Amino acid sequence: MATLFELLESAWNRPERYSPDRSLSPIESMCCGYAHALRNNGVHEFGSDFNERFCRYLESRHGYNTERGWANAIQSDLRPNENAFERLRILVQGFKDSDA
Repeated sequence: MATLFELLESAWNRPERYSPDRSLSPIESMCCGYAHALRNNGVHEFGSDFNERFCRYLESRHGYNTERGWANAIQSDLRPNENAFERLRILVQGFKDSDA
């Protein structure tokens, strides 16, 4: 089984496969489902409670308002023509490196 980080790597390397309109919302939903599966099976890894931990990281380290989810927060902060999946890659890597 791939870890959530590996699935996220796949998503930002092939965004059209995971979200034809390049929205991050399907990725956030995938992360939620992945975390629920881990919880239901008693597995703890990078994806455990990912959305909640990633939201806290984005709020504390980057000042994002994540009350409508991290996907919306990231997309609302993009500059014109900025790639949402590239921004996600940078933020998730920072999150992983921070050991949050």
